[in-house]
Amino acid sequence: MATYTILWGHSGEQGRHWTTAREASRYAAEEYGTVEAESAEAAVEIVRGEIEAQGGEVLDWYAEGNFIHVI
Repeated sequence: MATYTILWGHSGEQGRHWTTAREASRYAAEEYGTVEAESAEAAVEIVRGEIEAQGGEVLDWYAEGNFIHVI
């Protein structure tokens, strides 16, 4: 198990400044929280469930070490 830090809330505009999580990672992001998971993919699935329960949607993600940028 590893601890992954989830980064969320990128600045800029989707479609104008960025279209993917990798591109959005260049812009400011706030920390959503941390997740204990076996892999980055598993961490994203945990976060996806939390975000969807709140009426949101995960469109894309990008892992950089133990940091995961989610849009």
